[in-house]
Amino acid sequence: MTATEAVEWTDPRVAALHVALFAETGTLYKESLDALPPETLAAARASLAVEPSEIAVTLLVVDGEVPVATAAARPSQAAPETEWEVKRVYVTDDYRGRGLSKELMLDLEQRARTAGMLTMVLQTGALQPAAHGLYESLGYERAGVYPPYGSFPGERFYRKTL
Repeated sequence: MTATEAVEWTDPRVAALHVALFAETGTLYKESLDALPPETLAAARASLAVEPSEIAVTLLVVDGEVPVATAAARPSQAAPETEWEVKRVYVTDDYRGRGLSKELMLDLEQRARTAGMLTMVLQTGALQPAAHGLYESLGYERAGVYPPYGSFPGERFYRKTL
């Protein structure tokens, strides 16, 4: 049975899930990243940096002692007083298809409302159709680029009014 808890962004269990996330997406996007000029690649990688002190909430799903999913949110750069940006939604392979991403997103949205946020935004890649389907099923709509992004080929942006 899984349980969700709010933890620190720097929790080692979350860090391990982030390593798995970047291994998966690194493989998925390797060809397009390899084609980028060095300065564009550097900007793209820099856009993914997260300052732990900026994170408003980090959620971790565990099955017993095993970390199986995570998601977080931080104030957006564009509208930090009214908007949260979703960061690093990830579910391990063995736990996909169980609705954990949806649960995490709904939990983040509720926490955002409680914190007085009016909107949620997120950035994802073009080669992640399951993510697109999740976000669209939850009422997120395609949106334009927002800071600090815009360097990855095929980035997708979503926004939802809470």
